[in-house]
Amino acid sequence: MPSGRELERPVNSLLAAQSLLPILSADEMAGHPGENNIGNAVNEERIHGPQGAWQLLADRVSGIPEYRILFEWLHGPDHALHITDITNAIGAFVAFEFRSTSSPFDAFLAGDENALSPAQVAGMELFYGSSGCSACHSGKYQTSQTFQSIGLPQIGPGKGQKGEDTTDKGRFLVTGEQDDTYKFLVPSLRNVTLTAPYGHDGAYPSLREILAHHLNPLERLMDYQISQARLFDVPQWRQNDRAVMDDINELVRIGAAIDVRLPSLSSNEHDNIIAFLGALEDPSAARGRLGVPDRVPSGLPVESIEDVSSISTWENAGLSEIDNEAPIAKVIASAAKMRSGPSTKDSAIAVLMHNYIVDLLDTSKVGWWKVSTHDGIEGFVASSLLERTEP
Repeated sequence: MPSGRELERPVNSLLAAQSLLPILSADEMAGHPGENNIGNAVNEERIHGPQGAWQLLADRVSGIPEYRILFEWLHGPDHALHITDITNAIGAFVAFEFRSTSSPFDAFLAGDENALSPAQVAGMELFYGSSGCSACHSGKYQTSQTFQSIGLPQIGPGKGQKGEDTTDKGRFLVTGEQDDTYKFLVPSLRNVTLTAPYGHDGAYPSLREILAHHLNPLERLMDYQISQARLFDVPQWRQNDRAVMDDINELVRIGAAIDVRLPSLSSNEHDNIIAFLGALEDPSAARGRLGVPDRVPSGLPVESIEDVSSISTWENAGLSEIDNEAPIAKVIASAAKMRSGPSTKDSAIAVLMHNYIVDLLDTSKVGWWKVSTHDGIEGFVASSLLERTEP
């Protein structure tokens, strides 16, 4: 744990440990001084003990009757709720709900030679071969867990001087090492089709754009337009949103730190890598194993997946045209496995793949529905990512 954030009690997992940190971040969950008692405690570095931020949060949760009953059932009626009880529960939930080990790529590695489409196989060979992607996106989860600088455009408030300026020097803010300036953690690519926008600050709304940036980072940085990002139009935020991109000296510093150089790709190779990234998606990941609850004990409002309207998945399916009427967060056809086969009938489903309306063949396979296109191509698509239409 970081200095000043030492554990008061042991926790059950790394997931439980990491969940202790966002609740202490002024920019994430704690709030800034003067906004609430948690933000005040964090600002004063009161983290531990009965009046520390962690215990104040535990007391708040314990004060909600339904949560208190649930934790008493787990630990006994005489157990005083501690922040580690809460983070152990969060860690256990995350490990179950978001485990991603059943993607088409996993099936392929387990011996199912038909798990990937030809385009996905070609993309896989590029990814682990001449493109150089796997130099950083390696291992079981397609990440080296290292920090690299790819010269991403900096938008938004940044992390400089505790949020008082708009720069973000990345890993340097943790280590103080000049060589770490503008470096950010290499992310896992598991379920990357579901995690737009891309980059540490969400500068790019689609896989196609972030991949294009990797291939020519300096030019993309210098040519970046703030309109490329999907931002809320809030007048008081506009200056912060573009402050770094309007500062040529800061852009030069970001560009000088770039340490990733990849070979150029043809348009077809680009498409194949995007297709392969779709094969890293676990069909259960879109909605989770338990899914979004209808309500939570605190009484706070809960948005369903259908309520979330962020990025159209047309782009992540590798299409150049974006249909603003397309369903959001429901359809990613690049995750489909398609192979030659006879065409069949019935129940149309809209799939964002070459603007096809496909026929539903079989819904008996949990997580995957068998479909057929009008030109006789048959395959499987994650059922959670399909939108039924009227036949």
